[in-house]
Amino acid sequence: MGTTSSTRSWIATAAALLLVGGAGCGTAEQPASATTAQAATAAAGVVDLGTLPGGTYASARAINAQGQIAGVSNDGTLTGNKQVIWSGGAITPISPCCGSGQATPRAINGAREVVAWENAGYRTAGVYWDPNGVVSVLPALPGGEGFTFAYDINGSGLIAGQSRVGTGLDRHAVLWSRTTLLRDLGLMGAASPGLANMSGARGVNEAGDVVGEAVIGMDYHAFFWRNGAFTDLGLGSAVDVNDAGLVAGNQSGMPWTWQGGARKYLPGLAGQAIGYGHTVTGLNNAGDVVGYAQASGAGLRNTAVLWRGGKALDLGFFPGGDVSMAFGINDAGQIVGEGNLTPGGPMHALLWSAGATGGSGGGGSATAPAVTLAATSTLSIRAGGRVSVAGRFTDPDSGPWTYKLSWGNGTTSGTASAPGTIAATRTYASRGQYQVTLTVTDSTGAVGRSAALQVRVR
Repeated sequence: MGTTSSTRSWIATAAALLLVGGAGCGTAEQPASATTAQAATAAAGVVDLGTLPGGTYASARAINAQGQIAGVSNDGTLTGNKQVIWSGGAITPISPCCGSGQATPRAINGAREVVAWENAGYRTAGVYWDPNGVVSVLPALPGGEGFTFAYDINGSGLIAGQSRVGTGLDRHAVLWSRTTLLRDLGLMGAASPGLANMSGARGVNEAGDVVGEAVIGMDYHAFFWRNGAFTDLGLGSAVDVNDAGLVAGNQSGMPWTWQGGARKYLPGLAGQAIGYGHTVTGLNNAGDVVGYAQASGAGLRNTAVLWRGGKALDLGFFPGGDVSMAFGINDAGQIVGEGNLTPGGPMHALLWSAGATGGSGGGGSATAPAVTLAATSTLSIRAGGRVSVAGRFTDPDSGPWTYKLSWGNGTTSGTASAPGTIAATRTYASRGQYQVTLTVTDSTGAVGRSAALQVRVR
């Protein structure tokens, strides 16, 4: 049956709206595999992070390894939400970026660099804050000015997002290196006639692997991108990727993870093998996945969820509240999101502490390696100088272990037959700020990551 021109126009407009809204669903397909499920409640304490003075609303959207949290809060004025960082028990606004007040931070790295995108209705703008809070609007692909999106930033300042191409509806996944447009990732495939061609990057890990979504035919497909090549992960949208290449995503209300060519559907809170109606939003290097699902009882209310050790765990509400959602998790098991304090009340930024014992998201139980990293030389050097570090890890699980040192200007990888010390040296030719981390993966797939060291090359 043919498609009329008016229908094609509607489909193209709908695809563009879905793109701006980040729907990333796609037509349902039969799951290839699923985990066995057990409903459970997480033993996680929850605290209200508070608002700016005079504020009634706040939302925590991302957390880094140091426990710094990026989000938004109002302050009782009529000037919209303010972008803020919670750190050490204090809330601090960062430089305002956008007149509409609709820019919500999406990610924060260990150097305190933050990315967001502003939705002003008639235009969007990807936004970057440097460690000092200086704000910049990210450049678009040629002709795409006024339509950029920024979703994630890694420790090297690599930003994953999207830009319009030219003046039409087509959009491409892109990478920025801080404020410099670095690469157009292009398309994974072609959309059906009359639809906008689209790819969008949603997450990036320390190795520069990128995940997101793309339109092929009339459907959204999740993708994994590495070294210039796309891998089609099937229907849906990929939202995050960790340093071991574990991807988390959603497909028509079904949460999943993907690694090494295999997709695994995550269980539901009610004990079902597949968590229909559940949504994943992020994951950490231990393989813990967070998101939200419909809460039990009357009404359309969400509750925050942690997938760990083969179970979907209900993080629950703030005492007295009846709504919560989780948006991010760090390797220490600190989870951020939002929830109300009383039924029907405004949302507040929430922090849950679930501990660092990780394990394979919805899969089998495993213990993540405990990893530390220390400098054995000065971290403030001149261009052409060298930095030396010593990492150490312990792990009750079996080896061998693989490790990766991410230097900010490249990586060093290797294997270890037993827990212990890893020593290495790196030369930095160019001035700038660099973040160094050590990631260790054991034979069960559990991943541990150190806190970041900050290198300054002058």
